[in-house]
Amino acid sequence: MTTPNLILSLINGFTPILNEKFYIVDLTSAALATGVFGNAGGGTLVMDLSGNSYQVNYFDHDPDDLSNALFNDISLTSPGMTPLPE
Repeated sequence: MTTPNLILSLINGFTPILNEKFYIVDLTSAALATGVFGNAGGGTLVMDLSGNSYQVNYFDHDPDDLSNALFNDISLTSPGMTPLPE
């Protein structure tokens, strides 16, 4: 069984701001997200196709989600623009 990789692509010229957070898995039950992306272990940085980097957090909590208070969400946080290697 192959572990899937996380491939990110932004649309319409969107550029994230410093410390902007995106929840890519937002569980509303007591279930836990299991597994990791093959190219993105917890705390590692991944890049989108435009060169923006994101830190992956597998144990996050969406404060806008009032259905539970568990740290069972997966988020991406933008630490800012990362220059592409030449």
